[in-house]
Order: sequence, then C-alpha cells, then structure tokens
Amino acid sequence: VVYERLYEITDPANALDPVDGKAGYWDRWAGQGNPAYEDAAQYLISELSSFGLEVMTHRFEFTDIFGIQNPEAYNICAYKWGSVFTNEWLVFGAHFDIAPPANLVLVDPHDSGSRTYGTRYGAYDNTAGTSMVLATAEAMADMPYDTRRTMVFCLWSGEEGGKRGSDYWTNTLDDNHPGVTVTNYINLDMAGVNWPGGGGAPCGDEHGGNGNCDPDPQPDTGGYPKDSE
Repeated sequence: VVYERLYEITDPANALDPVDGKAGYWDRWAGQGNPAYEDAAQYLISELSSFGLEVMTHRFEFTDIFGIQNPEAYNICAYKWGSVFTNEWLVFGAHFDIAPPANLVLVDPHDSGSRTYGTRYGAYDNTAGTSMVLATAEAMADMPYDTRRTMVFCLWSGEEGGKRGSDYWTNTLDDNHPGVTVTNYINLDMAGVNWPGGGGAPCGDEHGGNGNCDPDPQPDTGGYPKDSE
C-alpha cells in the first residue's frame, strides 16, 4: 500500500495536468503560492477526507530577510477523535514539500526563503514519509473500534525552508486547541534511509558509499552522517 501511494504521488508519466504536466505531483515545493504544491495539498485533503477523518488545514506566511512576503502552502492534519482522552493526542507527521531544483541563490535558504538544491519530485524526501502517514491514517480510520486517545495525522508545509509548517502548528497549538497535550509524536522523514548505517543520505564517498551509492550497512559510531556537512 505504501509503495502504491508513493508511486501515485511521484508518477513521472506525462499527462495533461495543467499545473506541471505530470501524472504525479512534481514541483511541490512550498512558498510563493506554488500552484503545484497547492494542487498536491488538495489531493491530500481529498484522500484524508475519504478515510472518514476530520481534516483541518492551516495557512501561514513567511517574510524573508529581503522583506518579501512568502505565502506558504497548507499544513494538513486529519483527526480520529479519542473516545475517552480526547485532549491527549498521538501525532504522526511528515513533510510533503520538496526542495526546488538547484538555483544560483547563495544566501542561506533558511533566511532567504529559497533553496539551493532539490530532489525534483521527492520520492525519497519526502514522499516515502508522506505515503507512510497516509497508509497509517487509512488503517487507523478503518479500525472497527474507537481509540481512547485522539490520533492525529499531519502533513507539514515548508520543512525544506526550515521546519516552518511544523513550527507554526506547534507554536499555535495552545491557541487553536487549548487544553491539548501531545503525548507522542512520530516523524517520518526519508523513510527507508540506512541510518544509523555508515551510508545514510546522501551516500557519497565521505559516507562510505565508495562513489556508487551502496552505503556501508554497519552503524556509524560518529553519529548521523550529515553532522559534518
């Protein structure tokens, strides 16, 4: 189920889609009111709603160091309300945005609102995590019994620019949902990466990949491979 969803979202086949001309949702990086991300967000809203979950969306804006207002795309959260401890939430989260293709911006992208590299259609980062959240949401919604605590399934916007979507959600949680306690949070990002193996992501020579993207499966005692980058 997860792989089927992953392929659906990242399907590279040419199509008559007016947004990006692909069957999947390719250019879905958040910011500048990107229509491809808006289109993908609507897809997620439709899918989560079809599971019978209550869906809430959150919009926010980001003003970069140049004073440019950057209208970010949706955060999307779906809720299976608890039958006993409604205000105790177990949250599953993943970011749905991807980094845009390489550009010539030299300013720190976390400050400028731009990115300097990207995965294009983002099967790895982070459609894998997004697909797992969707699969979990569908499975939990189909359960023939209630859960005592509330189950929340969130897909964040603006992670590649600096965790903006999830930061916005957590910073406004008390205002929007007074009395709620998040008891557990499971984050799914780049699901399937070989961490804490020596390869991790990316898997170049400095990570044990020997230039062929075949990372060393042994644990890396030096910590997460990207710490030195």
